Amino acid sequence: RPIRHAAGHDPSLRRPFPPMATHNGPTLVVAPLPEEIRALRKRLTQIERVQMPGLRRAWRGSLQGFPTVLAMTGDGERNARTGIRTALETFRPTQLLVIGVAGALTPELRVGDVIAARQVLQPDGQPREPSPELLARAVEAGIPAGTVVTSSRLATTPEEKARLAAQPGVVVPAVVDLESAVYAQAADAAGVPWLVLRAVSDTSAESLSAYLERCRD
Repeated sequence: RPIRHAAGHDPSLRRPFPPMATHNGPTLVVAPLPEEIRALRKRLTQIERVQMPGLRRAWRGSLQGFPTVLAMTGDGERNARTGIRTALETFRPTQLLVIGVAGALTPELRVGDVIAARQVLQPDGQPREPSPELLARAVEAGIPAGTVVTSSRLATTPEEKARLAAQPGVVVPAVVDLESAVYAQAADAAGVPWLVLRAVSDTSAESLSAYLERCRD
């Protein structure tokens, strides 16, 4: 399914930003599941499989001329915490991009829409903010900025999604996932600038099977 940019692009976030600096360290692109990273893996050149405890899978290579590492942690907080710590310590990246799918919390989002996180809300409601430069690049490319809410469990009903969307501090458009706050917290602790990009997999009015919650993590 083609990925679309969501409506509601905020022009106030458009501003000049410096060109990407050249560096020796790679860009780390992390996702929970293999389906979320497969398309980028096919575009890597000079690819090398990297195996290590704590990471489900990882590949090192070049993406459009930039040194890049793709890493898959597995889904849920436990897997994400172990995997991102391993990846940051091993590869020493200069920036982190979090990609993958998420559930829509607000009704303007449709399946395939993409948003960049202007903030990530942790399960306790505390926000984390991404690199202003990386966020500006996403907005300049036409990707709207919104809120990514990281939940401790899957939001499988419209009622659960509405409750998460009603939290203080949520800026629309908003989506929910299980891992972004874990990745962001680890990157902040390591002093690595980060950005979260999430694509909508289910709408705010859509129910998911309770079986998904039982088999996650």
